[in-house]
Amino acid sequence: MSLYSWDYKRSTPADEWFRMAHAYIEASDVLFANLGDGGLSATFHHAKAAAFLFEQSLEHFLKGSLLVAGDRITRTHDLGSLYARFRKLFPDKSFSWTGRIDEVAAPIPTQPGSEFLRYPADASGAEWSGNAHFELAIWHPQVRAFREDYLRLEPLIRARFQTGQTEPGVAAT
Repeated sequence: MSLYSWDYKRSTPADEWFRMAHAYIEASDVLFANLGDGGLSATFHHAKAAAFLFEQSLEHFLKGSLLVAGDRITRTHDLGSLYARFRKLFPDKSFSWTGRIDEVAAPIPTQPGSEFLRYPADASGAEWSGNAHFELAIWHPQVRAFREDYLRLEPLIRARFQTGQTEPGVAAT
């Protein structure tokens, strides 16, 4: 089976960010499910790969949201700053998350965002300090919650700015 890029209309840059966010979260969901049911070896490193896909999905979702709002995106992997910008643009309760986004977006000094999950050692080549673990009974339900959040939030985000509203928190006229 061949899968072609030209099968997808690129109407806005946000479309591609959202498509990739959904692809990453679905892949993370499948990996965590397979870790839990024995379809994959349940190793720390497999869990890191699944968690990386999850964090990548969130980064892409937040960036797609910023683009829909007319904000520009920067070359950053900092989930905390991206989420802060999201909250500023989408402060209403209808844009709240069921997934534990405050925890995901909070920095962990011993596990720098976009590095710990991708690399076996830090930038200097040293092993990561401290110990870490993944509790599948926590991670997999959270990935599923975020997946549902994406499906619920994306149409709300698009609708807010398609109805003529140009400033966050200001009702469309």
